[in-house]
Amino acid sequence: MVVAAQRSSRAGRARRYLLAALPLLAAVGFLCYLWLISGVLPLREHHANGKIKTEGYVKRFGFGVYHRQGHWVTYHPNGGKASEGFYENGKKVGPWTYWDEDGRELPAAPDKNLAVAGPE
Repeated sequence: MVVAAQRSSRAGRARRYLLAALPLLAAVGFLCYLWLISGVLPLREHHANGKIKTEGYVKRFGFGVYHRQGHWVTYHPNGGKASEGFYENGKKVGPWTYWDEDGRELPAAPDKNLAVAGPE
């Protein structure tokens, strides 16, 4: 009787640990999918004060070679948005919006890194 009770107690604990580990396993599986299959990973950098500096996605183009891809946002050290736009294979595409540190939108300026699609 005592042995059977100990077995069921151990089985219950094992089930609880497994259920607690499932969200972690799902997250690890999703990140593995992103890195191995799609080659796209989320990236977030921080300022020295701990606030977010940039956030967006990078795409793997080879071993250790990553380029910015998709929607990107940069922030001032005070936490306010600095810029927002899109990257394609590491180059800025489409319109970008810029703000000063007080949150006022800045007038659009031509960007030397901007790839503009147009009629050929």
